[in-house]
Amino acid sequence: MKVKKILIVGFGSIGKRHFSNLKFLFPNREIIILRSKKNSNKINGAKQVFTYDEALSLRPQVAFICNPSSFHFESAKKLIKHNIHLFFEKPLSNSLENLDDNLIMINKQKIKATVGYNLRYNDSLIRAKEILKSERYGKILCSSIEVGQYLPNWRPKNDYKATVSSQKLLGGGALLELSHELDYLHWLFGKPYSVSATVQKVSQLDIDVEDLVLADFEIFSDNRSFPCRVHLDFLQHKKSRNCKIIFEDAVLYLDLITNSINVYQNEENILNYQGQLDNNQTYLNEIKVFMDCIQNDKIVPVSLEDGAKTLKLINDIQNSSKLRKRVLCE
Repeated sequence: MKVKKILIVGFGSIGKRHFSNLKFLFPNREIIILRSKKNSNKINGAKQVFTYDEALSLRPQVAFICNPSSFHFESAKKLIKHNIHLFFEKPLSNSLENLDDNLIMINKQKIKATVGYNLRYNDSLIRAKEILKSERYGKILCSSIEVGQYLPNWRPKNDYKATVSSQKLLGGGALLELSHELDYLHWLFGKPYSVSATVQKVSQLDIDVEDLVLADFEIFSDNRSFPCRVHLDFLQHKKSRNCKIIFEDAVLYLDLITNSINVYQNEENILNYQGQLDNNQTYLNEIKVFMDCIQNDKIVPVSLEDGAKTLKLINDIQNSSKLRKRVLCE
């Protein structure tokens, strides 16, 4: 199928990034942007519309759903009736409400659909998965995953209090906004067995959502279990995004900001890997892969089911924190 027209629903920071990347990758495609405010500035290289009827009258074949996650399935329902392929920006939704029914509804249409977990296309994360699969350093003994950045510095051109990240109603909070780490946790290690978690607001930031998540997972692999601690926050004045995996015979340090891997054995650095330094490349890659899947009828690598797994982990973390005890993962 030849894609000629692409719709972007919502034009916040991620909508703007996808627009720029789509124009770079596919300069001859027509881009339509569906916005909520009619007094919005004009956008060079795109046609702006303000209702779904206007958007659908232009017959887009692909839609990038970039509005707040609490509206994702509402948007999808309007689009799939017209057999429009869907790219959901992460997370898939802000809750499990009607999740299975929505997935059934979308899958029945036999359209291509994916979720924008762009870290799956990070060079170093892909290399780390290959190292795990090779078992060259023995079994995993334990692991830790961390991401943190001070929320007011995250998007410095915007008032942090007005962003999606700060507002519960729109699907904000560290747990949903930083769910990339939960997506790659089950991508690297498989489905966790149980979790003990704390979800809190500990800062004086003017937000109505959590700014700190600490989750201790138990993961089963090769008939044995190992612990994995996940740390998500809106607090750190020096941004951090990393993963450490302790094997029987070595320790692997993955830095997703510098896109690098270092492996140590007996205090000696035995492996050093440096990936692509331009973080935007991961966003370009996910778009290229998705469009290729549409045009050549291939299986989408990051499926809606993957997005649902991450939503269920989020729900498990929330339940554990509310109950103040370890819970089994769904």
